[in-house]
Amino acid sequence: MECTHNYNESFYYAGDSDTKLTWDGYDARAQTDDAQAFLRRHAQQGGSSDQTPFLLMLSWGPPHNPYGTAPPQYRAMYNAEDIQLRPNVPSDVADQAREDLAG
Repeated sequence: MECTHNYNESFYYAGDSDTKLTWDGYDARAQTDDAQAFLRRHAQQGGSSDQTPFLLMLSWGPPHNPYGTAPPQYRAMYNAEDIQLRPNVPSDVADQAREDLAG
């Protein structure tokens, strides 16, 4: 798929299919769940008969702008006022930086 930052309504294609599928919920979580399910299926089937190595890689969009898209339980984990910024963050963007990091 082409780049999107709508992490709560992102889509994907499986294999060579042209059917547009949508991740259920926050895509970083849904993609991880899907990868784990793949590994479980693969392990239960005893792997491939020829033991061919494979690579499974997850490349999530978040954390990436827009930062406030995570589900509420994750956004509630960090309070922007409590975030200590590095000294090189300019004061005119400090409040926005704290909000972004909290998101």
